[in-house]
Amino acid sequence: MLRTNCHTHTLFCDGKNTPEDMVKAALSRGFSCLGFSVHAPMTSGCSWTIRPENLAAYLKEIRRLQNEYEGQIEILNGIELDRLFCDAEPSAFSYVIGAMHQISCDDRHYDVDYTAAHLQHCCDLEFGGDFLRLAARYYEDYAAFLCSQKPQIAAHFDLIEKFNEDGAMFDHDDPRYQTLAKDAADRVLDA
Repeated sequence: MLRTNCHTHTLFCDGKNTPEDMVKAALSRGFSCLGFSVHAPMTSGCSWTIRPENLAAYLKEIRRLQNEYEGQIEILNGIELDRLFCDAEPSAFSYVIGAMHQISCDDRHYDVDYTAAHLQHCCDLEFGGDFLRLAARYYEDYAAFLCSQKPQIAAHFDLIEKFNEDGAMFDHDDPRYQTLAKDAADRVLDA
């Protein structure tokens, strides 16, 4: 079995460990490759992203680890871009992950994976309690972002389902919802 992970966060953004801690953990589990994917800074000023002034230090640390652990594990320096990313040049990274953690309504931004209550508040306030309208915005914006940026990896395409395991927010099997998700995925694949 190939043991690799290309979606690894650290203390540089919302992770809980240093990059070197993560390399050591990957080695102890027999990984052949570990890719770091720092959350890019965002115009909405999220606390869970890297600060622009720390990007150079992040890249320097990953290069240091690549040199130190050469021959033991392949280490990649990726970045996870959200639709509202700023102050990051994707070409400086080994690979790009495209993601959408927020829905934006005018100048208001709502994290879709923060809490169920936060997502419900967004739905009620911005979409009149209609989760299908929220899903339509999410998938439209996410597909447009992926089509424009063309990242190598699309992350958690259905993140808006994170708090809907019991079906309390919406019916995952509703054909209207399924069509929104499928149409967005088809649009991305066609691009």
